Amino acid sequence: MSQQFIPLSVPNFSGNEKQYVNEAVISEWVSTGGSKVSEFEEKIAEYTHMPRAVACNSGTSGLHLAMLMAGVGRGDEVLAPALTFIAAVNPIRYAGAEPVFIGCGESLCLCPALAGEWLAANTEQRDGKCVNRHTGAHVKALLAVHVFGNMANMPGLVELCRKYGVKLYVEDEAFLTDLFPLSLNQGKYNALFYQEDSALQEYLALKGEKKAALAQGTYGQARRDIAWRFGKLLSYTDEGIRRLLESNTEKE
Repeated sequence: MSQQFIPLSVPNFSGNEKQYVNEAVISEWVSTGGSKVSEFEEKIAEYTHMPRAVACNSGTSGLHLAMLMAGVGRGDEVLAPALTFIAAVNPIRYAGAEPVFIGCGESLCLCPALAGEWLAANTEQRDGKCVNRHTGAHVKALLAVHVFGNMANMPGLVELCRKYGVKLYVEDEAFLTDLFPLSLNQGKYNALFYQEDSALQEYLALKGEKKAALAQGTYGQARRDIAWRFGKLLSYTDEGIRRLLESNTEKE
């Protein structure tokens, strides 16, 4: 019988990790305020085309913040995979909510079919909320974990969220503005999550305004203003919008 050790995961230090660690030690900034932290946050925000990014000391801390931002609190329930590390479940309890464990499929990730079966058998809609009919708790979120490099079935999980209470608008004709590079959205569809109907109406009105400007031949004068207002609708800061507009060299 082979006694070869099979590691769970192996760190990959093939880049400039040693150099960056040395720079942090030499600068004596080895806490949360070092320049590398700010640089990392800026690059992640730029890469994901988000207004901001916040570095956390662990994935658990990041999930805890995500629970709070999603409004998860005491008395709520959150669907979670039965196969995962406890670090992925602890943030649910930190927020005061209760985890509901759902079985996993062949990918070892939370299975949309099993989650759908549980939701159908145990929940009902009350005032636009997904409520556990046995406990009376609001099933407020679903926590997907990508295990061992296997991606969870996100389209299936998104469909569940749409069916059971999370408002979702699937945009099959992407809104192209100078805010983002053309290739990022052209020919693709976007899934827009929102809470207030007014946000969707504002988005559709902005699209209609661009369409009218193109028809009237006035889009050249209006394009920056439309892109700016789209950025504000997406909660970007003025500085973030300005940076995106100035750095975008790939426009219609």
